[in-house]
Amino acid sequence: MIDLIRDFIGFYGFGELLNKNAFMNAWKDGKVKYCSVSFDDSDRTFYYKANDEGIKIGDYVSVPFGKANTERREGYMENIEYFRIDGVPFPLEKTKQIIKKV
Repeated sequence: MIDLIRDFIGFYGFGELLNKNAFMNAWKDGKVKYCSVSFDDSDRTFYYKANDEGIKIGDYVSVPFGKANTERREGYMENIEYFRIDGVPFPLEKTKQIIKKV
């Protein structure tokens, strides 16, 4: 359990530690939730972290975009996957967080 808490703090920061929903929804059987999001002007999908179990494939979401995360864009949820910490498709510390469902 202590490893789960340590990984959670490293993943979300200390402020989310007391947010029960974020803690319980971000992890599923010890895995991290990654969402593939696409945009109308690109053939690629981008990985974002999510802790909202209400977000489903087919939803539109608001996400930070660009190197400085200053631009917010709406994207389409293509897929949701859960990965072990040691097998994430993109580094945890570099993966951006979904802002909200649109």
